[in-house]
Amino acid sequence: MLQFSKHFFIGLSISVVIMLGSLALASTHLDTAYIQPRSLVYSAGNFRTYADNKFDGFQQALIGPAAKRLHEKMNNQRGKILDCAYQRASKDLPSSRQTIDNQLKTVFVNAASGNRPIKMTVAYMWSEKDNVGKAPVGNSSQFPEQGDLLRVALNSDYIGAQTTYHLKNDFDYWAGVLAHEVLHNLGYRHPTGYKGSFIEEFGICVQLNGVQPVQLGLTDSDVYDGMQK
Repeated sequence: MLQFSKHFFIGLSISVVIMLGSLALASTHLDTAYIQPRSLVYSAGNFRTYADNKFDGFQQALIGPAAKRLHEKMNNQRGKILDCAYQRASKDLPSSRQTIDNQLKTVFVNAASGNRPIKMTVAYMWSEKDNVGKAPVGNSSQFPEQGDLLRVALNSDYIGAQTTYHLKNDFDYWAGVLAHEVLHNLGYRHPTGYKGSFIEEFGICVQLNGVQPVQLGLTDSDVYDGMQK
């Protein structure tokens, strides 16, 4: 008969609590994003972006302009960015270009013209070394959910930090991360990995304004930051 000491059960209990605590923390970033105290950091027409008040003033001053860049690019450069993403992507493609274009217009273009309000809430995330952002994967046929709400979390540990090619105080970099997370909200995944998946390439193309990296003197190793999104 297998016997267990009291210390084993205490250790097991602590391990379970820590594991459940980590899972709860991961979900809390996004599940409570719309009820945490937050500040309006960008607004244009009926498209609004709110950042959790745990972000400091400097970080909010990065998130707001990043949201503005993304909004403007989706209104003015959407076709070019989609061309770029389709040229780069080799897997996890949308069902059709028209489908994803219509979804992006619903979020960024129709909202800007006042047809419907869209709110993007940016939750505060921290202490996840390999993860720069998160978002729930939505149901594309049922978006928008909960009052036209987009839910995104960004890792505070990286906002404003400088690493290799990617300047984490760069508006375009964070616009690309936000774009990646918005596609998660719209129902898109990267189940086969990051590099080459449409959602990853789309974020890169947003960051680079639809221009292929080679045209900017960059290589693929420059544009893949190795961070999970």
